Amino acid sequence: MPVEEIDKKVANALDMMELTEYQDRHPHSLSRGERQRLAVASILSLEPDILVLDEPTTGQDRGHLNKFLHRMKKLNHAGKTIILITHDMSIVAAYADRTIIIDGGKILIDGTTRYVFSQPDILKKAFIELPLVTKLSHDLRENGKDVPVILTISELRNLIEP
Repeated sequence: MPVEEIDKKVANALDMMELTEYQDRHPHSLSRGERQRLAVASILSLEPDILVLDEPTTGQDRGHLNKFLHRMKKLNHAGKTIILITHDMSIVAAYADRTIIIDGGKILIDGTTRYVFSQPDILKKAFIELPLVTKLSHDLRENGKDVPVILTISELRNLIEP
């Protein structure tokens, strides 16, 4: 691959991860979150079709976390497969279209995130803690209210605002 093309791919990946201003710094001089984003940028520069992210939110502040996950969603919509491994169900609720819950190396449930989060008894077996807003929707449903399974605060807001 020509050097110019490599430089372009690296520049695009650094820009995507908001690290352009640090391109001449040694990785050890970066914060933990910046090093995490640099690791992702190094993989993104290879333009893989499949990206596996294991707890990628570690060390990220909320602003960078949301931007990062939004970028991953855009890559997914552009045809890339993004596999996100996380214990943070609020991130799953906000960003994952499909969710697979694995317990003891076995798949407990696989489906759309809304479907998976509508199965609290199965999730309880895997010690999965649902987002508070989703728990609220389950509580309302158990008390006879006709509400859908709510995944995010935005969905709740849309439900209650006229």
